[in-house]
Amino acid sequence: MTLPTNGQNTVTVTATDTPITLASGSIRKVDKDRPTMGLAGATIRITGIDNNFTYEGQTVEGGALTDVPWDTMPVGSYVAEEIGAPEGYILPSPHEKKEFYWDKKNEVKLVFENDSKVKVQLLKKDESNNPLPGCLFTVIKNGQTLFSAVTDAAGTITVPNVTEGTYWFVEKDAPEGYVVNSEPVTAYVSAADIQGNKTVTVEATNHRKPGLEIVKINSVTKEPVANCTFDIRSIDGTYHETLTTDGAGRIFLENMTPGSYEVKETAVPKGYNLNPEKQTVELTAGGTFTLTFENVPKTDFTLFKHDSTNHPIAGVTFEISKKGGQSLGHFTTDGQGKLTVPNLEPGIYVAVETDCPDDYILDKTPHEFQVNAGVTNVGIDVVNLKKPEITVKKVDSIVGGGVEGAKFEIFYAGTGGTGSPAGTYESLGTKYTDANGIIHLDHLKEGWYRFTEVEAPAGYQLDEPSTQEIYLKGDDNAELTFKDTPLSAIIVMKKDGVNGKALPGATFQLRYLGGTSGTGGTVIGEKVTDQNGVCSWTGLKAGTYIVEEVKPAPGYNIVEGPKTVYISGKAQDVITVSFDNSPDGTLLIKKVDAKHPTKVLAGAKFRVQYTNGTLLGNDNGIFTTDENGQITIAGLEPEKTIIVTEIEAPAGYIIDGQAQTIDIKSGKVVSITFKNAPKGELVIEKTDAATGKLLSGAEFIIRKSDGTEVGADGNIHNDLTIESGTLSSDSHFVTGGDGRIIIKGLTPGNYTITEVKAPDGYLIGKNASRTIQITAGDTQTITFANPSTCSLLIKKVCTENPDKMLEGAVFDVRYADGTVVGDSNGVFTTGADGTILITGLEANKAIVVTETKAPDGFAIDTTPQTITTQAGKVVQLTFANAPYGKIIIEKRDSKTNELLPGAEFRVTTAAGCEVGQNGVIGDTNLTSNGIFTTGADGKITITNVRPGNYVITEIKAPDGYLIDDPTRTITVTSGDTQTIVFKDTKPGGLIIEKRDSVTKEPLAGATFKVTTSDGRFVAQDGGATSTNGLYTTDANGQIHIVDLDPDTYVVTEVTAPDGYLMDAPSQTVKIEKNDTQTLTFYDTPLGGLTIVKVDSESGKRLEGAKIEVAKMNGEIVGTYVTDKLGVIQLPDLDDGWYQLTEIKAPKGYLLDSTPQKVEVKKGETKTFEFENTASASMLIHKIDSVTRKGIQGVKFVVYDSSMTPIGEYESDDQGYVHLNKTLEDGKYYVREIVAAEGYILDNKVKSFTVLAGDTAMIEWENTSELGQIQVIKTSEGYSSVNGLPAGTPLSGAIFAVYDKQNNVVDKFQTNENGIGSSKKLPLGIYTVKEVQAPANYGLNPTVFTADIEFAGQVVKLNVTDPVITAGVSIKKTGYAQTMNNNVMRWTVSGVRNDSTTSLQSFYWRDTLPTDAVRLTRLVTGTYSTTQTYKVTFTTNLNSQWRTAYDNLSTAKNYTLDMSSAALGLASNEYVTQFMLSFGIVPAGFHQLTNATVDAQTLYALTNGYKFTNKADVGGLLGGNWVQSIARWTTSVYSHYVPAKPAAPKSPKLPRTGY
Repeated sequence: MTLPTNGQNTVTVTATDTPITLASGSIRKVDKDRPTMGLAGATIRITGIDNNFTYEGQTVEGGALTDVPWDTMPVGSYVAEEIGAPEGYILPSPHEKKEFYWDKKNEVKLVFENDSKVKVQLLKKDESNNPLPGCLFTVIKNGQTLFSAVTDAAGTITVPNVTEGTYWFVEKDAPEGYVVNSEPVTAYVSAADIQGNKTVTVEATNHRKPGLEIVKINSVTKEPVANCTFDIRSIDGTYHETLTTDGAGRIFLENMTPGSYEVKETAVPKGYNLNPEKQTVELTAGGTFTLTFENVPKTDFTLFKHDSTNHPIAGVTFEISKKGGQSLGHFTTDGQGKLTVPNLEPGIYVAVETDCPDDYILDKTPHEFQVNAGVTNVGIDVVNLKKPEITVKKVDSIVGGGVEGAKFEIFYAGTGGTGSPAGTYESLGTKYTDANGIIHLDHLKEGWYRFTEVEAPAGYQLDEPSTQEIYLKGDDNAELTFKDTPLSAIIVMKKDGVNGKALPGATFQLRYLGGTSGTGGTVIGEKVTDQNGVCSWTGLKAGTYIVEEVKPAPGYNIVEGPKTVYISGKAQDVITVSFDNSPDGTLLIKKVDAKHPTKVLAGAKFRVQYTNGTLLGNDNGIFTTDENGQITIAGLEPEKTIIVTEIEAPAGYIIDGQAQTIDIKSGKVVSITFKNAPKGELVIEKTDAATGKLLSGAEFIIRKSDGTEVGADGNIHNDLTIESGTLSSDSHFVTGGDGRIIIKGLTPGNYTITEVKAPDGYLIGKNASRTIQITAGDTQTITFANPSTCSLLIKKVCTENPDKMLEGAVFDVRYADGTVVGDSNGVFTTGADGTILITGLEANKAIVVTETKAPDGFAIDTTPQTITTQAGKVVQLTFANAPYGKIIIEKRDSKTNELLPGAEFRVTTAAGCEVGQNGVIGDTNLTSNGIFTTGADGKITITNVRPGNYVITEIKAPDGYLIDDPTRTITVTSGDTQTIVFKDTKPGGLIIEKRDSVTKEPLAGATFKVTTSDGRFVAQDGGATSTNGLYTTDANGQIHIVDLDPDTYVVTEVTAPDGYLMDAPSQTVKIEKNDTQTLTFYDTPLGGLTIVKVDSESGKRLEGAKIEVAKMNGEIVGTYVTDKLGVIQLPDLDDGWYQLTEIKAPKGYLLDSTPQKVEVKKGETKTFEFENTASASMLIHKIDSVTRKGIQGVKFVVYDSSMTPIGEYESDDQGYVHLNKTLEDGKYYVREIVAAEGYILDNKVKSFTVLAGDTAMIEWENTSELGQIQVIKTSEGYSSVNGLPAGTPLSGAIFAVYDKQNNVVDKFQTNENGIGSSKKLPLGIYTVKEVQAPANYGLNPTVFTADIEFAGQVVKLNVTDPVITAGVSIKKTGYAQTMNNNVMRWTVSGVRNDSTTSLQSFYWRDTLPTDAVRLTRLVTGTYSTTQTYKVTFTTNLNSQWRTAYDNLSTAKNYTLDMSSAALGLASNEYVTQFMLSFGIVPAGFHQLTNATVDAQTLYALTNGYKFTNKADVGGLLGGNWVQSIARWTTSVYSHYVPAKPAAPKSPKLPRTGY
């Protein structure tokens, strides 16, 4: 086409496209309780939000809205609203509305729910009254199945929009582990229910499938036995399983079908006997049943083989056999002498030794032993005797010494007993005595032995008896001695001349002179004395002999000369010669310090010699003291004199030149002591006369009193040492770097010290020469002070802190005439101590000092100072520097005060000069050096700023901010820090926060729609950030929208985070320019528990409280700690009751350990608030040193810092002392004055310090004096149940021990011997009660008192338990026949507790045959024990027990109206059961007056119809029910004939009764 134009016109052409519909919508109406059930007849209206579209329509069958014109609906936002509900359903008020956006591309799915007006709801519960999901039911009405459904998480099935009639719930399947309850549950909906829009609720209970536990234990130790195999089968044959016990000796079967089962053991592990017992058990729903089997262990046999000293014998072999039966094998003893045969069956066994070690006698005696069932170990001891041995000794008849070479013949005659030989002796051969005169025989057989000396040694003749007999038996170690007489002999006897003891080891020589006299002689030989001090020569010919000692025994000297002996030549001539020896003497030389005698000195040298000049030792008589200061010289000749002379003293000591003499004593140690005096020590110190500073470089000469110089030739002699200072070559001692000369090792005497040269810059002072006296061991210190030549001290300090000395200041120093001082052109710099010391100046001259450079960070002091030097003195000048200032620039958010990085500033002086980063001022031209940027901490810090005025200008704001106030002026003074804060404002913006309504924690995932007040969507970044104004909170629970125009905005939450419910969906906010607003939305968590911990006074929330959460059955859910908001959030708890217990209080608060109970319901958040009281300013915790538990009743006195008592306090039942009054800051003391009973007083004073806002805590231990309580538990009489007589020890009785405050301090249980012992308890008085009796026995009601009076005491209590039997009884009688529509009466009699002990939860109950009667009246009867009881009942519509009458007295006979009207029941509701509940009743409790039950029979009973009434009675004993049942059956006499039904009959109701 052609567009008109004349060059001046602008032509606009607009083209539009119709979008193609690619998607569809779905709007559906469903039942609220059954969302899968669509509802027809709901009217839905759709209205456009941003267009004029409207639509109304009704849902059809299935609940769908089918005629919505999706294809022609404009693109835009819409609201769908239900304006009419289906018939029988409630229209929500306000109407339910749902917004949606239709873009023809994305599917729209909307679901509207309606709650029906009248409905029936089944609640399914388990035996713990908890909802039970997963039960499959079929719902029936009028014989027609309506639907099948499974109970939901709340255990419910709901039938919506019901009509009048009876609804049946028939259970088809139960959850895993539960028994199907086949009894139908009925609910009747009446016209009144429909008229009242009522929900009819019925309940049903499922019981868990039973469990079976098989326990296998050792019959002796009662410990579990693993790997036992059992056969488990049901009596009806539907179940059979073979299983093995685990490591705990158990088999556990879950989810068993109720019924009777038989269990039998089929296999046992090695070491056990099979248990033939078969056990039967009846498994009923809801219970866990335990069968215990015991195995008798096989027996281990142990044999211990040992000798007569009980020493074990290894390697002995035995054959073990069953008596009269087969051999079990051969077994050999180990290194411990033991052999073990395991797993023996009961019986008699025989052990016979078959082999043993060679040095023992084999014992073939059979040893019998018996193995009894149940005995785990049997043992016997068997002794083996060693083979006998014998020693034959041949001795000299005169001196008793052994004689070599005697010949013996040895005979053996067998084992004829100890009286006489068994038969003829047989020769075993001959043997000769050895050098010691001995024949030794071992490993002999038992029996008689004969020893005959057949030939005497040379020089000896046989003595009588020459034959001896002896009987040797096992373990014998015998000895026989034979004597021979020497012939023509000389015997030498050697002994100690002092103590007379025999001396072995002396050598003697025998010489023969011939005839009757002569000299010299022929050497016969040499012999050494034996251990008896004897040597001898025998068989000598007649003549004269010389006996001479040629070598003494070790440690002895020869003191006797040769002796002459004459031998006559006759055989019997024996001459004895005696010699004495004197033992050597020993000399001990000691060297000690003369001033400290306990100090021993090593290194002293001595010369040692006899008086005749003979030098001792191998070094010319020289000996040196060892590290112990000693010299020991042994082997000295007795009665001789020794001379000892010191020839060299230890280093640092003066020699003791006086010789000492001493006499040597035979066999004794004699000692002498030498003392050395230590040399002296000299310390010379050189100091500055003005400052006392030690000076190096001073020179001294040291002279002795005789005028000789110390170190005269520049060398040190005579053990002198220099430890500080030096010695010059010209004999001058020079002070070292420490200003000292230290000389050690000076000989005592007078010394003169003369200073000959002063240190540089110093003058030799007065008294330049000093004399001192050095004594032994003395240290003399002498100090010489030198005045300096003219000196100048310059100090540099800080003006703000004059004590602060400044390093690094540079000065120009010169005389007034301009002459520079020193070698560095007059330049001096202060050192680390902030000073300059200039020495060697000319006296009486003016000095000018000028600072040329200040220390870093300080302003220079350019004013010169002048001072005049003074001879020998130090003059002083002080310069002070002022520190530079500091500028800190902070950039903050104008609203949040948050520090901001990235802001740029220019800093100049008032004159416009820029300031650099280091504070240096640049020129007037602005440069980049004058621009500063705030760092990550939002700050700029400029140091070294000179005092003055400065201009600071912000030239660039941080990203996202606007500059508020760009320029500021400040003044910096000396040492000053100026901080200036600039604040910037963000442009307009909006922050949306989503938080948990309970914990206030941020929530991610919440979706919001943001629009302007006129409905326009708010988009960001050109629509790229948000679509259709929808935003979602981030991980921090926030949405940030920036750069918003001034306007009013509407924020609507459209989707809550998972697990949360929206609280306030819309908020409106007005945004101004440069304004950022924050909106906070809170959502409530769905279900769960919120725990809040607060201060009891201020309400402040408390962090750090530890709370334990447990179910009411004791199961611990977990332990949680309150967060910084004082909150614990538990959103996922199951419905039910919980117990909350605080186990740790927040810091500074007292623990509140009282358990609290709270109920959690589905869909509700339960909030529970705990309070804590702030702890006092002082807290003492008194605890037991072993158990760590608190001790009550300990008294303390608290004192202030001056030990003035503040007050007396006593620990509470937790062991705490709280000082609740506020203490001033400071130190306090506390002392224990009274200990708790049974504890040792600890009266030591302890201190503690109190600080403001804090609590001082002292944990204080006490040691208890401990004793113990022991109970011996026996039976009171014979038990017909277990067959045990009176006095039998009873195991399993549990006793509780209570302290004076009736707190349980211990529980213990008696063992198999009937003995139980408490733990160690502090001294005091306790009460002991039996809290649980053994099976088949009753509790002993006596409360025993145990007084533990002294440490280590065991208080014994003898307690007997009565034997109990368990039983209850009841009798039910009534009319044998009755008429329809007539009064029926039953009599209940004989209600009784036949047990010999009390029963808990005692009741009697009547179950009515409701197919035939309706209850009208109850006459209660009276009972033997006066107590209260109540009457409860259930109905056809409510299976829960409800109370009809309470607090009834057993002494009164009540007539109670039990009709439906009297009980306030519904028109179609009637009683099905009633029960009289008595609680705990004693043994023998029984009915005194009979009870009667009246009922009205129904009209519609046919002739001959029978119904049965059941009554039962029961009570709990030890957790098990004891019950009895009575029944009475009645027949009906009636003329009633039911009409025939015209239509199919409804299902027949089940008939109750038995």
